[in-house]
Amino acid sequence: MDTDIQQPTQSTKRTAALLCAVALLWLATRPYFGAVFDARFYMVEALNALDPSRFAEDLYFKFGSQGSFSFFTKLYQPLLRAFGVGTTGIILTVCGQLLWLFGLFRLARALVGGRTAWLSIAVVISMPQIYAGGFGYGESYVTARLFAEAFVMLGLASLSSRPLWAVILLGVSLAIHPLMALPGIAVAFVYLALGRPIWWAVMATGLGTAAILGLAGVEPFSNLFRTIDPEWFAIINLRAPHCLLLNWSAGSFREIAAVVAWAIAALAVAGRSHRRFLAAALLVGVGGLVCAFLGGDIAHNVLVVEIQSWRSMWVLQIVSRIYVPVVFASLLARTSFDSFRSIE
Repeated sequence: MDTDIQQPTQSTKRTAALLCAVALLWLATRPYFGAVFDARFYMVEALNALDPSRFAEDLYFKFGSQGSFSFFTKLYQPLLRAFGVGTTGIILTVCGQLLWLFGLFRLARALVGGRTAWLSIAVVISMPQIYAGGFGYGESYVTARLFAEAFVMLGLASLSSRPLWAVILLGVSLAIHPLMALPGIAVAFVYLALGRPIWWAVMATGLGTAAILGLAGVEPFSNLFRTIDPEWFAIINLRAPHCLLLNWSAGSFREIAAVVAWAIAALAVAGRSHRRFLAAALLVGVGGLVCAFLGGDIAHNVLVVEIQSWRSMWVLQIVSRIYVPVVFASLLARTSFDSFRSIE
């Protein structure tokens, strides 16, 4: 009887210790500096929503802004009224990061399960988070990306066990930040299609519908048939160089190569039940880069540049890093110290 009582206590203590370790690792790698970088844009969107007359003539809002594509800034409004800018920033950052960590925990547990999930979480948190174009996952400041990434991970974690929840969670992510949600939705569709080919037809139908809407002039699909003029393309090159792959540094492509290599290694050592999801993440991640290069850098297509399909790398990077402990465990299991002795 004493053993029965002691066992849950030990398990609880172990879980608490692991949670504390994750928290310390997160705080050490993501110190809080306030409403900085892109957090400023979301904060000013919320301030404008509270008092539109204050920024009525500002060029950022005069011709439309990113706030019209997301309901995220609506979360700010009641907090801003009650606490002001500084405290609202802290509250949303803490909530977003807790949700993000919960999403990571659920995804890691769904993919590798058991105690390996804790090692995977540590790897994802501790390794450099820049995935492409200077953008990183799990940011230290509050943005819509932080919340959208969390809901994508929760949705993908539910894909095989609770498909309805996966649809709902991915839909919420789409409403928060469409550009971050699209890679997750694409991974879900490709995962389903690799299991049941009928889903390829569903995706083809969806693409065909988008093309019809574009021909009908429905925004933003109409941009699928528009080309960026040379003057505007030059401005993009100057003001938003991250949108075009040819502007990325050699270091960025080395990071991408490392992510792809880890994903391929995971495909090689993981069991059959893992390969379908890994293949889906790899196809979407690399496919997004190819689409961005051919459609943006080469064809100068408006919609391709707008959707920034290279963001597909954030899902692949997290998934590949979740499997890093699995790759190492597999390599160690296949290594015989006797082989080293024979060399001597």
